[in-house]
Amino acid sequence: MQGSNPPIHIRNREYIALFFGYFVCALLPTTLGMVFLKTQQEYVVSLLHISMLEVIKDVFVILTTFVLSLCIHRYPLKTVVLFSLAATALGTVVGFLNLGFFSYLVTYACVGMGIGSIMMALYLFGGIIAKQNAGYVSYFNLLECCYMIAAIIGPLVFAAMMTKYVWNDYYLVVFLLSAIAFVWIFFTKTPVVKSVKNDKSLKNDLSNYRMFSQKTVIIFLLIIIFYIGLEVILFNWLPLYNKIMFNVSGKTSGYLLAYMSTLFIGSRIVVAAISKKIKKWGMPLGVLMLLTFVFLGGGLIINSVANGDIKGHMILIFLLPTTGLFLGPFFPSLASSMINSFEIFSHRIIIFYLVAIMTIASSAGTLLIATISHFITIKFAFFLLLFFVFLIYVLTLILRKKQLSYL
Repeated sequence: MQGSNPPIHIRNREYIALFFGYFVCALLPTTLGMVFLKTQQEYVVSLLHISMLEVIKDVFVILTTFVLSLCIHRYPLKTVVLFSLAATALGTVVGFLNLGFFSYLVTYACVGMGIGSIMMALYLFGGIIAKQNAGYVSYFNLLECCYMIAAIIGPLVFAAMMTKYVWNDYYLVVFLLSAIAFVWIFFTKTPVVKSVKNDKSLKNDLSNYRMFSQKTVIIFLLIIIFYIGLEVILFNWLPLYNKIMFNVSGKTSGYLLAYMSTLFIGSRIVVAAISKKIKKWGMPLGVLMLLTFVFLGGGLIINSVANGDIKGHMILIFLLPTTGLFLGPFFPSLASSMINSFEIFSHRIIIFYLVAIMTIASSAGTLLIATISHFITIKFAFFLLLFFVFLIYVLTLILRKKQLSYL
C-alpha cells in the first residue's frame, strides 16, 4: 500500500461491531422505495414531493462526505462512526413521530448524514489498518456485503411492519438497532485510528482536490458512474421488466431480487477469501465484465425470442439476476485497489469523489431508464445496459494500462 501507516491490530469482534453499525445505517436508504409508496398513499402528495426525499438524502450524503474529507483527520474514525449512528437515530425518531410529510425531509437529511459519514469513516478505516492491498480488498468486499444484507432484510422487516403494525414502526426498530450499535461500538476498545493529513494549510489542502483533473481518476469515476447506474437499474427496474416481458408476479420478482442479492453477497465473500492470491486486479475485473456481458446479453436476447412465453422455461427469468455473481465483487475490488494506489493522505479525497459520484450516478441511472422506458420501451432500455457493460470493460482496460500499483 502506498505510504501506509504502521500495522494496527484489530480483533474480529471489533470488525463485527463496525460492520454492524454499517448494516444499521444502511437499513433506511435501502427501504426508501417502500417509504415512497406509503407516504404517497398516506399524505396524497405528488411524485415530485416524494422525489424530494431521495434528493435531500443525496444532497446530505455529498455535503457530509465533503466536509469530512476536509476535517476527518482531526477525529478518531470511531468517533465519526458514532456520529453516523447518532444521526441515523435522530432521523428515526423524527420518522417515528410522524409529524407530517415534510418531517420526513428531516428524517432523510439525517439518513444522508448517517450513511455519508459512516461510508467515509469505514472506507478510510480499511485502508489505514490493512497491512497490504489484499487485506483492503477483502475488507471492502465484506463491508459491502453488509449493505447488501441490509437491502434484503430491510424491506422484509418493513413489509412485516406494514402487515402487522403501523408502517412507521419500522423507524422504531431501526432506532433500537442504532442504539445497540452505538453502545456496542462506544464500549468496544479499538485502537485510535485517524486519517492522515498531508498539509496543515487549508489552501494547500483544498488544492489536493485538483486530483479530479488527473486522467486516471476521471477514468475511475466514469467506471463507477456506469457501474452504479447498471446496478441500480437492475435492482430497481428488473421487477417491472419481468412484469412487462413475462407477466411475472410481484412475489416472484421479490424472490428473484433476493436471489440476485444472495449472489452479490456470496461472490463478495468468495473474493474476500481469495484476495491474497491476486496481486493485480485489472485482468480479473475485465473478466468479470466479460462474463456479465455474456449473461446479460444472452439473457436479453433469449428473453426477446421467447416473446413472453416462459411456460416450461422458468429458467429464462433467472438469466438476468445471475449477473449478480459477476457484478458483486467488481465495485469493492476496483474501489479498494484504486484507493490504495494513491498515497494514504489522498484517500479521504478520492473517497469523497467516489461517494459523491455513486450518489449522483444512482439518481441519474433511475432517471435515464425511466425516460427511455417512457419514450421508447423498457426492453430497449435494458439492451442499453449492454453498452454500459462494454464501456466499463473498455475503461477498465485503459485503467489497467496506467500502471497503477494494484491494477
